[in-house]
Amino acid sequence: MFDFSIPPAGIDAIIARHANDDGFDYHSFLAILDPPSPEDMKYCYPERLEELKKTNILGKQRKEMEPIIRDTEGVLDELKAELDEEMYGDVLQPDLRKF
Repeated sequence: MFDFSIPPAGIDAIIARHANDDGFDYHSFLAILDPPSPEDMKYCYPERLEELKKTNILGKQRKEMEPIIRDTEGVLDELKAELDEEMYGDVLQPDLRKF
């Protein structure tokens, strides 16, 4: 099928080792094939917090760079409006987002 150089019994052994209730566990399989480097395993959260504090993201004066849509309906409405505008143009369609 894929022309692997591994015999079918070897492939069956790999499948048996990495099978779980949901199917094949690719995460554990790839972790064995390509283990993470020590740099990837380094715990960097405290340094990241310090960096964020220095750039004033965690400070009391938060500045919103762009409006954030927090609900899925708002995102879908915005997507629909963009698609309508792209497909039909501004042909007598009021922009309901302004109201």
